[in-house]
Amino acid sequence: MPIYYAATPLKGIMVKGDGFIDIFPWLVALIVLITIVFFINSLSLKKYRRL
Repeated sequence: MPIYYAATPLKGIMVKGDGFIDIFPWLVALIVLITIVFFINSLSLKKYRRL
């Protein structure tokens, strides 16, 4: 779930005091997930309207 990939780094920063290097893998996963959802959304919208 996208909220998991966003909440875990925030918890690491606030509770554990993690730095950018510690949360970088979580940010990469979140960016990949956003990219995949964006392309799926674009493909599904092409069925119903012209982009």
